[in-house]
Formats: sequence, structure tokens, C-alpha cells
Amino acid sequence: MKKTETNAALREAINELTALHGKNAVRTFDQMPECVIYPTDFYEFNQASNCGGFPMGKLIEISGPPSSGKTTLAWQILAQIARITGKKILLMDNEESTSKTYLIALGVPVEQIYIPELEEHTVEMNFEFMEKLLATGAFCGCILDSVAVMTTKAELESVDEKGLEGNDMMLKAKLLTKALRVKGPDLRATGASIIFINHIMSKPQSGPYVNLGDPEETPGGNAFKHHCDMRIYLKPLDYVTKQVASDKDPKKKVNVKIGRNVRLKFIKNRVGEPFGEATMTLRNGKGFDVITSAIKRGIDSGVVVRESKGEHRLKDDPTIKASSYNNFWNLFAVNPKLLQVLLSKLNGKAVKYDPSEFDLTVESRDVTASEIGASEEDVVEVAPKTGSFSKDEITG
Repeated sequence: MKKTETNAALREAINELTALHGKNAVRTFDQMPECVIYPTDFYEFNQASNCGGFPMGKLIEISGPPSSGKTTLAWQILAQIARITGKKILLMDNEESTSKTYLIALGVPVEQIYIPELEEHTVEMNFEFMEKLLATGAFCGCILDSVAVMTTKAELESVDEKGLEGNDMMLKAKLLTKALRVKGPDLRATGASIIFINHIMSKPQSGPYVNLGDPEETPGGNAFKHHCDMRIYLKPLDYVTKQVASDKDPKKKVNVKIGRNVRLKFIKNRVGEPFGEATMTLRNGKGFDVITSAIKRGIDSGVVVRESKGEHRLKDDPTIKASSYNNFWNLFAVNPKLLQVLLSKLNGKAVKYDPSEFDLTVESRDVTASEIGASEEDVVEVAPKTGSFSKDEITG
């Protein structure tokens, strides 16, 4: 068959399929819509994702040990996207433990959050509400917190009949696999990203192969390993301390714990290259540290100039400067509005401000614990050792 004949046959086949299944039944790759990526305020996250930021219209799992910042990371990223797009955030609060005060401290626009009141925290009801609400197009994302807490209708009926006895461990895993397989394409088509918060649990320790493989896994079986577009694993590392002046006695210097470092690992990534890693600082009561990320990005982009003697300054404003990185960080911690100025500059936006509005005296005095959002109750002598990924770390 000649080339002209094959092309004619192809056009005829495409026309027939288009008549049966719609306009976009068959497309070339160039005609496929590109994934929308929003750069986050976390420079380390953007680099480790290998796609430049946070993807939209995807199924994403964030897992890790308790207090590793799973929910905090999800909120900070979706809050930024909600401010940019003006859309709302859907919260499937299965744990019923979300604090409005904490969300406000993170800068989340709480007036844009919608929380369904579920009669039962089942997989079926969670997906029913998500599918119906996200299909409206009014939401930029959804946080399901958490997978481990969800149950199934069959499990609840079994409890009513038999009490808490019986083994129903596989019911939820099978149902989640089916739900993601059947409903996943429709959820992605809404353009909203669904973030599943997942815990880490130990595998049952029995049988002759108890010591083989990774002893940890995430609830839900293989559902998220197979069907999620991106999986992020968080691992808490060492505590972060800073030397500051005591609020009670400004002449006395103390080391206070302001948070801890957390390692992010992209153990699955369909949007970019997988296995990217980054270390970010989770500040006590403040969320992940935007200041450190902004300074790193500023240095790499040239917005912030780092001199050979350690001095840091804004390239287009020599009045915003400090003799060391520590004092430069303190400058933005003491002046939250100045941080917004830096973020605007990094995003290429023109911003007008008066340097006299800010407290630029951090060079001539010691910053106190309360000024950087720390508490003297967290005074420490020596920080714990830094952790790292082991050979048996989760790899998806």
C-alpha cells in the first residue's frame, strides 16, 4: 500500500472514530493539553520535583511518619495556588482535627475552604463528595486527610454484625484500587489536584520472611503506588536551632529550637524525573520555611547578592542588607512584609515600598526569640544528629 493510500485510510479511520466518540477521539501528541505547573514558594521543592513546581489535575500522595509536615506542606502549596487562581480548596477532613488557628498562621485563606460533613468516613462517601464537588470546576485542589482513617461500608456492616472481631484489612485496599482505577480519570479531568495524606505503618511481622524487604508500608495497599501520578515521602531529620537574645534578659543569649529539617523524596513522578530529593526546614507553628527558600532562589537568580565576606543584600536596593546570612534571615523573619517584597521581586513583579517601614536594626542588636516566632521553652544545648535515608528507604 502506497503512502498516500495509507494516509487516506488513516484519515478515514479517524473521521469514523470522531463521528462515534467526539472531536478529540484521536489526537497527535502536540495536540494534547500540557500539564499546568505552578511554581511554589519553596525553591527546593520546585527543583526536586524536576517539573518546576506543583502539577495540576493530578493524583498525589504525601506520606511520612507523624509530625513530618505532610498536611502542612499540602496546605501551604494549595493556599498559594488558591490565592493565584482565586479558586477554592476542598478538605475531606476524615481525622476531624484541622485547626483554623494553625491554618491562619500558615497563611491559608480559610474563607476559601469547603469541608463536607460526612455521615461516615468511608471510601465510598469520600469519593462521592469529591467527584461531585470537583466536577464544578470551582476548586483548585483537594486534601484528603487521611487515607489511614477511612473505612468502608462493608467494614462498618461487619462491625455491626460481629463487633470489632474479624479481619477486614483487605477491604479498603481493594476498594481504593477500584476507586482510583475507575474514578481517577474523571478526577484528573476536573483540573484540580487531589492530595492524599497517608501514614506509615509496619508490615505484619510473621512467617519465615519477616526480615526481608522494607518493614514499612503505607495504608491502602498498592492502590497509590500504581495509580498516583506523584508520591512524596517526608522524613524528619535534625532539629534546627538559632542563637538569639532572651526575651526575659536581652543581654543573655540562648539557643532555641525553631523547628527541624525534613527530607523530601519524590519516590514516584509521572510529571518529571523521579527520585528528586530536597531538604526543607519545618518551623514550629510557622510551617515550612519560606525565608530560606526565597534567599536560596534569590542568590541563584541574582536578585540577592552574596558578597565574598558573607554580606547579603538585595541587588536593586542596597539598604536591604546584612553582614551575614544569619542576620539576613533575621531581617525577613522580623519583617514579614519585607519577605513579600522579596517574593514579588523573585516572581518578576514590580513592587513599591518604603525601606523606612521596616525594622533594619538587626545588625546593631540581638534578635529575641519572640521576634522570630520561637519560644524560650524550646531552649536546647545540643541539636540531635542529622538523619538520612537508609538502604531500605521507600522507593515506591
